[in-house]
Amino acid sequence: HGIRSVWIWVTAATLTVATVAYFTRPIQRLIATQQAGTTKSAYDRYIQADELLVRFDKAGNVDKAISSLEESIRQDPRFALAYAALARAHYLEYRGKRDPALLQKATEECNQALALDAQLAPVHVTLALIHNINGRTALAMHDIEQAVRLDGRSAEVYAAQADVLKGAGRTL
Repeated sequence: HGIRSVWIWVTAATLTVATVAYFTRPIQRLIATQQAGTTKSAYDRYIQADELLVRFDKAGNVDKAISSLEESIRQDPRFALAYAALARAHYLEYRGKRDPALLQKATEECNQALALDAQLAPVHVTLALIHNINGRTALAMHDIEQAVRLDGRSAEVYAAQADVLKGAGRTL
């Protein structure tokens, strides 16, 4: 009898949390859009691309993300996060194709994002990875340290930091 009551309570609580999360998601998106300082449409394109880049290993995802981010930037040319994500997408594309022009493109997009907002950790993460691949250890370390300062709770930041430290022959 006691276990059944607990199970019912846990199920009800879970459904309540899921319902609240479902109905507040549009509000959270609106707030995030306003904080990003862009339009809802440009932000939605950015989110779509970001979700695709989570599975960058899946065929076609990086290309779809690039297309979505380019559209986001067309809609809002001052959307720094979109430039940062586009740089990451081109970096990931480089890892598959090894075309140096892609790293150059990613670097230019990072520079554009930094010109718009130098306080974005994702830009510093991508720059650190680019510098790391090019053997520029000091620059990679500087950028990853900046990313940690800006977003010390991001798993992406710490994964990149591990790559940079490995490239430098160091560990945490």
